Amino acid sequence: MDGVATHWEEQPRDEAAAELTAVFGGPGYAGAALTYRESLTGRPEEVSPDVERVLGRPALAFGEWARDRADDFR
Repeated sequence: MDGVATHWEEQPRDEAAAELTAVFGGPGYAGAALTYRESLTGRPEEVSPDVERVLGRPALAFGEWARDRADDFR
């Protein structure tokens, strides 16, 4: 995107669950959130056709959105 090298480091589930439990006050939400997130691995959610209807243009991929707004975050 802008020449900055990045990498993804997967957080172990038990570590993520402990952090979410501390933030949200219970293990129920943490477990549900992690299970949902794991269900998207390799299969991102589909974009609703309502996005285009509401915006009047097709939805942007995250990379496009980020490039368009990079200066807003500098």
